[in-house]
Amino acid sequence: SNIIMELLHLKKIGFIEILTNGTYLPSDTVLENLSNERILIRISDYGISPKKIQKFVSKLTEHKILYQVYKEHSWHDYGLTNIPYRRNEAQLKDIFQACSSSGCYQIKNGKLYHCAYSGSIEELGLKGYPKIPAINLLSGETINNMRFKIRHLMKLNYISICDYCNGDKGNFVRPGLQIKE
Repeated sequence: SNIIMELLHLKKIGFIEILTNGTYLPSDTVLENLSNERILIRISDYGISPKKIQKFVSKLTEHKILYQVYKEHSWHDYGLTNIPYRRNEAQLKDIFQACSSSGCYQIKNGKLYHCAYSGSIEELGLKGYPKIPAINLLSGETINNMRFKIRHLMKLNYISICDYCNGDKGNFVRPGLQIKE
């Protein structure tokens, strides 16, 4: 929640949208910090955990937090693989520009990533992928250095991980079917 509070001080960030499946309930302290007209919580309801989502929505309402619940019937499989497709630069730009995640910056473990998938690959420590472009927001660097790095990240025409991903050209998967227990 500290990073979100810092982001709210930046004039160029007009709106923060936080995506969740609603199964994890943040602490009351975090919820208090999310009560801001510039923050929206987007809950993907796959119909798997209705009681948890109901409890989550109740807490958001209690803390006067803006939210939307989306009834989802599938999720997008971006087809991540650890074998590169060996796309040329024009193909990488096309995948990146057509991808709905290309402008969906994610903050994970204090780092800013260009897309959620690149952050997940690094977090999971998956092997066989190129270096993921990320900015350590907790590095203690000066504001000017941080601004420079963020601007550079935002100007990229594609990122290296695009050669391992199908972007929005992947398949749709029904929820609850991806893993058999």
